[in-house]
Amino acid sequence: MRGRALETSVNSRLGRITIFRNLILVALCVTTPPAHAIPAFARKYSLPCSACHEAWPKLNNFGQVFRDNGYQLGNDRDAPLTQVPSYWPITFRITPQWHRESN
Repeated sequence: MRGRALETSVNSRLGRITIFRNLILVALCVTTPPAHAIPAFARKYSLPCSACHEAWPKLNNFGQVFRDNGYQLGNDRDAPLTQVPSYWPITFRITPQWHRESN
């Protein structure tokens, strides 16, 4: 009899943990804002994203050649003096570093 009560207690605890975990997952999915990519090269060259991508992040043949040429088309838009003022070639890169000490 005692084993059955213990089994019921464990099952109800696991059930509550599962429900709590699922509620947190649903809350995260509902409250997460949509991601928006910044199509910097598409703006610079006045091309749609589909000119280089089949489906993000997969590049088509034109996109692979564009990447291999250093992200330049080889036309007048590559010159820094003729760029649209809305395009700023600025990039921020963050590399997280973790350090842990224990005795």
